[in-house]
Amino acid sequence: MRSFAIQTKTKQGNWLNCFAKEELLGLDSSFLPDILSLDLDSLDEISLGAYMWKYQNMALDEYKKAGFDIFVFKYEDLLENPPRVITKIIDFLNLDWDDIVLNHHKYYEQDERGYPGGTRGDRPINKSNQKHKHNLSKHEVELITSICHDQLIGYDY
Repeated sequence: MRSFAIQTKTKQGNWLNCFAKEELLGLDSSFLPDILSLDLDSLDEISLGAYMWKYQNMALDEYKKAGFDIFVFKYEDLLENPPRVITKIIDFLNLDWDDIVLNHHKYYEQDERGYPGGTRGDRPINKSNQKHKHNLSKHEVELITSICHDQLIGYDY
């Protein structure tokens, strides 16, 4: 693991600092009880991001256990080969392929709130997002690994 996306900015500042605590507290603590034991105000960005990633992935596991069909892919794979990953997604959804999916930016228009998730839907998938925004120190990698070890292994990182 060489990078960690902590640089995502919103109009209010860094996404993790603005929204992660609220999102973590909004997760269902009945199946993720250790969320309640976290002192979120004392976490640095690296720890906060690691907990976000950990619990989001744990939630996916809970959905699977509940019988939901979940298709998981790595964002890095989508950036590296969009047609291959999108084809797998289309197949999973039992939909027919159409080349328009690779040109979403030409057809999807934002509404008054903008694009979902604050993304840039007016552009094609951008491989430059693969560039590391933050080269992690050895300490940061160890910290993330200590928080997310099981999920990192489970998702082949």
